[in-house]
Amino acid sequence: MTNVSSWKRNRPRLKGAIVLARRPDENGLVGLIETSLFMVWSATRVRFWWTDIISDAALGLRFDVDGMRDAEAHARHCREEHPNWEITVWDVHDENLPISIDWNAWAEADDKYSNRNPTFAIKE
Repeated sequence: MTNVSSWKRNRPRLKGAIVLARRPDENGLVGLIETSLFMVWSATRVRFWWTDIISDAALGLRFDVDGMRDAEAHARHCREEHPNWEITVWDVHDENLPISIDWNAWAEADDKYSNRNPTFAIKE
């Protein structure tokens, strides 16, 4: 298995976004996560859409990855599917973010699922 976590360790404040939801008659939050086949909701994990510029000088390629745009596209779809839920896109470094993401575990993750979906806890 290829270890892809090394690039993350050097970038602890990587920009990006997440999608959180509050379902009717529930106090807790759930995060939108990505499995191998589809998107689902989790009480302990959330999909991290990161923002960065990826370039490959040898191939002359450059990609502008916009995590906020990607998260909002998924949130729009979820709002259509669940019109009575409170679904919000958050910048992961927003001081008012209602959860704490375990960035250390995410940086050390070496499997695809954990790389996409870091764990979180609701702030007290």
